[in-house]
Amino acid sequence: MMSDMPDGVPAEPIDSTAVDLAPERQHEILGLLESIRAGDPREVLGVPTTATVEEAKAAYFALARRFHPDQFFRKRLGTFQGKVEQIFTQLTRAFQEIAREEISGVRNTEAAAPQQLRVAAPDELPEFADSLPELALDGPQIGGRPRERFAKALERGNFEWAAAALAVLEVEEPHSLDVPKMRLELIRCQNESAAKVEFLKGTVAHKKREWNEAYKHFEKASALDPRNATYVERAARAAAFQGEIKVAKQLAERAVELRPDDPTCRTTLGRVFQMAGMDRNAKREFEAALKLDPKQDFARSQMRKLWWKG
Repeated sequence: MMSDMPDGVPAEPIDSTAVDLAPERQHEILGLLESIRAGDPREVLGVPTTATVEEAKAAYFALARRFHPDQFFRKRLGTFQGKVEQIFTQLTRAFQEIAREEISGVRNTEAAAPQQLRVAAPDELPEFADSLPELALDGPQIGGRPRERFAKALERGNFEWAAAALAVLEVEEPHSLDVPKMRLELIRCQNESAAKVEFLKGTVAHKKREWNEAYKHFEKASALDPRNATYVERAARAAAFQGEIKVAKQLAERAVELRPDDPTCRTTLGRVFQMAGMDRNAKREFEAALKLDPKQDFARSQMRKLWWKG
């Protein structure tokens, strides 16, 4: 973005303490900071709202090169430090929205979001606020090279900074084979954290005896993190309670497949088989549960019922 000063008239410095930024550069930063406050990601990137995905991405790459954190390495920015960081963050968010649009094939008309899956903040679950420190997304800026920032951000559960580091890496190494794998890893971590929140919401609803609400949260948790046997097993129980026997059977069988040595998963599958009228299969699962854990009282009581039933 060019300075607003008339031709031939040198721009006056806005902040004399930012001695490592030319006056023209200071005006450019302020002008861009003002323009990126638009909601549409294409407007943030300075292209028409009718621009294609490729055109918007090209605009992002051009701007990201100018506002890459390394462009200001060891420079005295004065009051412009925060402005530059805000610009790069907003540009990255817009790029993420465009990238999601390319993957899904659907354009989001809402404001650009920093993450593919919104992770609920701890204050949305007051009953469990103290048990969710790993979901906090605030904190100091993470330093280092893009790969290092990405790893540190994932470790801290800061998905916004991880996505920003990944966007920088895509600019620096557009043909890197690691980038798609890193993006999948980011999505996996986002999904796992979102699943944890859904599971806790389901637990809250279950304690309040809000069965339908609990079922929806447990089912969503199992869909977001389908490799977590605990989430899948709880979703199976909730589905069975709702009378969704076919869904419950699929979920319970998957839970046992994920964790065959878990007596709770075996007991749940047995109960689902029992509700479906498959007594022989139910007996097999209850026996397996008792073999793994003789203290499975529910499995033992159901075995007695099946024995008396013949």
